[in-house]
Amino acid sequence: DAPWRDLRVRRAMSMAINRNAMLDENFGVKEMRRNGIDVSYTWDGFLPWGITGYSLEPKQMKPDRLANFTFSLSEASKLLDAAGWRDGFSVEWHATGGVRGGYPLNVRLVAQHLREVKLFLRTTVEEHVSVFNSSTVPGNFRGLASIGCSLGEPGNYLTTMYMPTSPRNSGRINDLRLTEMISAIAANVNREERRQQILDVQDRLAERMVNIPLPNGPSIAAYQPGVRNIMEYAGHGVAAAVDQVPFYWKD
Repeated sequence: DAPWRDLRVRRAMSMAINRNAMLDENFGVKEMRRNGIDVSYTWDGFLPWGITGYSLEPKQMKPDRLANFTFSLSEASKLLDAAGWRDGFSVEWHATGGVRGGYPLNVRLVAQHLREVKLFLRTTVEEHVSVFNSSTVPGNFRGLASIGCSLGEPGNYLTTMYMPTSPRNSGRINDLRLTEMISAIAANVNREERRQQILDVQDRLAERMVNIPLPNGPSIAAYQPGVRNIMEYAGHGVAAAVDQVPFYWKD
């Protein structure tokens, strides 16, 4: 049976990842701060932190949920010991060769960090279309996988990634309470109630740690002083630039 079916193992894996160190090494956050750019160490939760008002950033979570994201090799080791994995284990780690940006280095850093608690990831870099998208993303793989998701609308993220019938439910997650909560969101047309439901789902996800979110770096926008609406129309999905450009204008 897969070790990560045990909540203690999933929590330990998350605690063994030093998110601040990943942001420094992969996205240069420390360097930007040193040069006077006001960039915070923001850890992505289960929705991208850029989806303002809907994303529950780990540092905003309840203390016991935040603990699952807080780097601690000693606590991670204790959890693995309690779960019967004191000597660790080895597992396949699937990634795609078709994504650039911070993704490739994040894949390598996760393997480096987990090695510190005797979890050894055997990285397999797969062809993006014929293997990763067609097989790994739909969940046809053994082991662990680094899978990104850019969907824009917060409800789409939850429905796509966690509903049992979704082809993008890569981890084959089937949590009855989670399914009920997400279904209730889809049936609610009250904006504020729906927003709270989305936050509640993220709290449930942080409790169960059914997948382990990795940090993503800040987006940098450079523009001339006369350009307007750059910040007001910040998009969140793959096609964000296409959505944004029609709303830009110059004085």
